[in-house]
This record gives sequence, C-alpha cells and structure tokens, in this order.
Amino acid sequence: MLDANQDGSPVDGVDCAQDHTLLFDFPNRTQLRLTGDDRAKLLQNLCSNDVSKLQPGQGCEAFLTNVKARVLGHIFVYAAADELWIDSAPGQEDALFEHLDRYVITEDVTIERMTESRGDLLLVGPQAESLLTQCDLMPAELEIGHHATLSDEHHTQVRCTGWLKQPTFVISSGTAGCAAIRGRLTEAGANDGDPKVWDILRIEALFPEFGRDITEDRLAPEVGRNDLAISYTKGCYLGQEPIARIKALGHVNRELRGLLIEGQYDELADAPILADGKEIGRVTSFVAVPGENRTVALGYLRMKWAGPGTTVEIGDQTQAIAAKVFANE
Repeated sequence: MLDANQDGSPVDGVDCAQDHTLLFDFPNRTQLRLTGDDRAKLLQNLCSNDVSKLQPGQGCEAFLTNVKARVLGHIFVYAAADELWIDSAPGQEDALFEHLDRYVITEDVTIERMTESRGDLLLVGPQAESLLTQCDLMPAELEIGHHATLSDEHHTQVRCTGWLKQPTFVISSGTAGCAAIRGRLTEAGANDGDPKVWDILRIEALFPEFGRDITEDRLAPEVGRNDLAISYTKGCYLGQEPIARIKALGHVNRELRGLLIEGQYDELADAPILADGKEIGRVTSFVAVPGENRTVALGYLRMKWAGPGTTVEIGDQTQAIAAKVFANE
C-alpha cells in the first residue's frame, strides 16, 4: 500500500525530524538590508504582500514580480525599528538588488548587499524553541513570521518561520557569530541535519525553492502560496493587475502540488506528469526517502488533476509511475 493519508497527503515525513531537533547549515541565502525613510514605500510598490503594516519584529512572505506577474523573487521580509531585511534563495542577490535599485530615484532608500557577511542556520523539530531558549537565543516567544534581534555584536536575528510542518527557526548572524551559535546549539543537543532530509521536509510541506520549483516563467498565483504571500487589498504594485485578474477568473490554469510515489526513484528531474495519456505538468523537485519505500516530488499540474488524492503518472507512456497528488490543508 502507498504510504499516505486518506486525502493523499504523505504521513509525517522523516522520523528523526519528528523525534529530534535537527540543525541544518543554510548557506548563501540572499540577504539585503534596506534603510532610509522610504524603505517600506519602495518595497510596498514592488512586492505582492502588504509590508506597510509590518511593525518592528514582524515579517511576511511575498513575491517580487514583473509587470506580467511573473516571479522575479520569492522573498521573506523582516521589519526592524529602522530597517527592513529581505531573505531569499541563494544566488538571487544581484538580481534582487538590481531590480529594487532600478526604482530608487529620489526616494530615501539605501539597499545593502549582506549575503557575504552573513551566515544562516535552520533549526527544525519539536524541541527547537526549547533549545533556543536554553542557548539564550530566544528573548521572547515568537509567532510564525515574527523575529527577534539579539543585542550582540553580530546583529543576530532569530526568525520563526511557517515553512515546514514542524517548528522551524532560521538563525541569521554574522559569519563568526553563526559558527559560534552552531557550536552552542550542537552542544545543547541539536542533531546535524542532512541536506536530503531538508529536501524531504520542504517537499512534504510544499515549500518551494526558487530556481527549482519557482522560475521566472511562473505566475505568482501558480506557486500556490496566495494566502501567505499575496495581499488582494493592498492596492497597486508592480504585477498587481494580472494577479487581480487571475483572482477574478477564479484560478490559474496550473498550480504547484506535491506528488507521493511508491518506491525509490532517482531519475525524475523534469519528468513529464501524465493524465489520460497526456502531459499535464513537469516534476520540479524530487527526493527518495531513505529507509522508506517512497519518493516525494513537487510539480505544476493542470487544475483538473490538482485535487488531493488524484492519481497521475510520471514518466513517458511506455514506463509511467503512479503518483498520488497532495496539497497543503
């Protein structure tokens, strides 16, 4: 039997992430810092979520899009008293800096590239908050999307994310501070996390990775994070008109979904997804779950076949593999 819940969603993923707290190195995340009186105004005009409402310590998820609503960046914005931080996927610093800087004309905004001077760690698991508190890295209880800045020389930020099914925190610090924090968390009982485990956890949670699951040919609503990353009440921004039209129509033609496959497969990159013998999408990410007879994947499916529990096939018609669709609840 396929290892799945009745609605087609996978059972909670990797056992070690259920029972232990895992610490992942999260290298080369794109980090930009915006300062100046017009920093929120600039970003408000360019991103899909309402950053104007953010108070110090709060944050939100958003897309940067072009005028046609194609995704230029999948970002996480964190507000402090006199600055905004943008966190995004590795390799995005130049593109995001240039995009934002293009719209700074007379505005009082300074955009700083911070990627090289920062290091990030990802702490995942049931005891994550307890370990952070034990290591004096949790000055206050954090809601999802919120963050705290520590009073240390490395400008360390602890960010509570809703990325995964388990409690998940990103610790962002100066490179020297990051190394020291890693040692403290490991000594307190955090277990090293394998990058493959991170991939399993994010795929099971339908958390997309820019460059793999999100590319610049994708419309923001196709990514399936509308409730988290798109405000339909904030007013005008670059790409807002086509996003509003899509909402008025009711849905996009295709959307990102999870795929649960019985068996271990390691050759599914960009594999076609089929239904009724016709291609309805492509695999964007996949990973075989170690020690379990299953593989999990992400891919964009036409809406007719995007319902949880729907059975589709992956591969060509001569060698297709059955897969069951899952989505976030």
